[in-house]
Amino acid sequence: MKYYRFPKSASILDMRFLKPSLIHDPSYGGEIFARWLNDLLLEGAMTRSQAGRVVRGCFYVSVRSWGWLTYLGHTRKSISRNRSLLEIRLE
Repeated sequence: MKYYRFPKSASILDMRFLKPSLIHDPSYGGEIFARWLNDLLLEGAMTRSQAGRVVRGCFYVSVRSWGWLTYLGHTRKSISRNRSLLEIRLE
């Protein structure tokens, strides 16, 4: 069986993807903002992290298309757990 290897730049540990995900996922899971706003924040953070336009588009379409599946599974406990991961400072 032949396995496909992703290019090193597509690694999930690539900071262009990891940092924005660390912003998006807990705020989405904690229901801090509306879904659409969290997704726009992800796209903006990826832009600041210098992720390419195609990659940003793929991420955005994915979270808009499939994010509602995880959203339906949120419970009070999971929301509270995600909120405990966040620290939001306004400066």
